[in-house]
Amino acid sequence: MNIQEEVKRHLLILSQGTLKLLNCTRKEKEKKQPSLGEAQPTKNMEEKKSLKEQKKLDEMCFLKILLGKIQTCWNKILHGTKEH
Repeated sequence: MNIQEEVKRHLLILSQGTLKLLNCTRKEKEKKQPSLGEAQPTKNMEEKKSLKEQKKLDEMCFLKILLGKIQTCWNKILHGTKEH
């Protein structure tokens, strides 16, 4: 196996594994009804938590897009083509 094939193989493994970790599909959470004895969170607290979760999700989506671009770039380098 030459160095080009080895690099391509390692990049493919890394890219696939990382993309699995960065699944950035938007999921609607089921809202659990609090039991009678449970403290009721305020709407403001729920909104803040939701915004934090969405920001984290958006950051992961950005990383997924960036990884895709890096993979495309490496594929072009390994295939000997230039991006104009």
